Amino acid sequence: STAKLSTMCEGDSLANIAGPLGKPSEIENFGRVICACGCFGVGPSLPLVKALKEKGNYVITVVEGRGPDFVFWTDRLGEFSDEVHVVTGCGKTAWANDFIEQEIKKKKKINRIFAHGCPFMMKVSSDASRAAGVDTTVSLTPIMVDGTGMCGACRVEVGGETKFACVDGPEFDGAAVDFDELTRRQGTYRKNESAALQNQAAQGHD
Repeated sequence: STAKLSTMCEGDSLANIAGPLGKPSEIENFGRVICACGCFGVGPSLPLVKALKEKGNYVITVVEGRGPDFVFWTDRLGEFSDEVHVVTGCGKTAWANDFIEQEIKKKKKINRIFAHGCPFMMKVSSDASRAAGVDTTVSLTPIMVDGTGMCGACRVEVGGETKFACVDGPEFDGAAVDFDELTRRQGTYRKNESAALQNQAAQGHD
């Protein structure tokens, strides 16, 4: 569906769309916050960064990418961030979790961390902050089907309890999320997704 949406042009339409799903982000003046984002997580981070800044937070944004070609919107994020840092797997600050660890060790306290990106990036970012006791909010994007919590496709384990990202999330305490289970479930339909993309690509060339 995402691939199909990306091919739409101005004037095209959809039969219907449901949203917003889940619960809104809890935005308040936390103090100094880090917004870690990477890949598709950059998109939802932009309104979050803006909202946090409007509440008076000192916002430090770190953008993670496997290389320069995977980093985008740093200019837009910079409009609402006090600091913007880019990490691409090189040097001492290789990834977002390395950046988080280094910031936590500085004298200026970090009051809250938000992470948007792939499950592994959010997992290691949460691990980096857990020892210091800094609350880390992650935004989970498992496969969703009906958006009402009835199908169970987006269920995740948080703090030993089953939650549904479409109604209970998408944001959860990163320290409480079972990322191993989440990753296994995310791979359930990998072969089907690959086949669907190949089929769509083939149709597009006809």
